[in-house]
Amino acid sequence: MPGTAEHSETPLPGRTAAALRARASAFGVPVAAVLLAAHAKVLSALSADAEVTTGYLVPGTRRPTACRLTVGPGTWRHLVEEAHRVLSLPPPRSGTPTGSPAHRPTSSSTRPGTDARRTARPCA
Repeated sequence: MPGTAEHSETPLPGRTAAALRARASAFGVPVAAVLLAAHAKVLSALSADAEVTTGYLVPGTRRPTACRLTVGPGTWRHLVEEAHRVLSLPPPRSGTPTGSPAHRPTSSSTRPGTDARRTARPCA
């Protein structure tokens, strides 16, 4: 498929890993949320598209699932929190398409004053 790539694990230098853990701790999210937000931001910049899809390998699974985020204007913290929320959502049930009413974020998950176009959908 055009525009896809597979990457293997690459160890981060000690200082970078420590800074990543510190940022995740400061935001109260797992490191995976910071990495997903950074990855989405890079994909958005490279594609000039706010809607990005990437693969996420859920622990304990063998195949990645599609993970969709909208990267819009806003703070880095908000993007990381959105990535964390997406990672925390249950995957869709078999046969239920992503974006169906059962898997859309509810209005209670969006903070007042945030850009309505900046939404996240479950990794599925």
